[in-house]
Amino acid sequence: PIQKNNTVIRRSIIPPLVMIALTVVIFLVRPIGIYILMMIGMSTVTIVFGITTYFSEKKKYNKDVEKREKDYKAYLDNKSKEINKAIKAQRFSLNYHYPTVAEIKDIVETKAPRIYEKTSHHHDFLHYKLG
Repeated sequence: PIQKNNTVIRRSIIPPLVMIALTVVIFLVRPIGIYILMMIGMSTVTIVFGITTYFSEKKKYNKDVEKREKDYKAYLDNKSKEINKAIKAQRFSLNYHYPTVAEIKDIVETKAPRIYEKTSHHHDFLHYKLG
């Protein structure tokens, strides 16, 4: 199953925020201007990459869910066709081996070769299915 990753945005934004906080602390302890600018730049880049990763993961997740639903619907459609085919085959077999009374009457009246299909060696010789 496809699992949604809810922690991507937190994991990608918390480290740069910690970096910014540490930069402010370092600036208060030892004010070096270029160091502050460098840390803010790196933090900004990290945040931007984190956000873009979050949205790309979200887009990928939505595509995966859509593909999974499409594949599942196709699977259900194929199984439905397969089951209907088996039902038709079983219904034909049942109707062939156990004809209705009217069909039996026609078989007897026309002396159709089906009369001689069953012999006394068959387990259902002279049996009729009711219902």
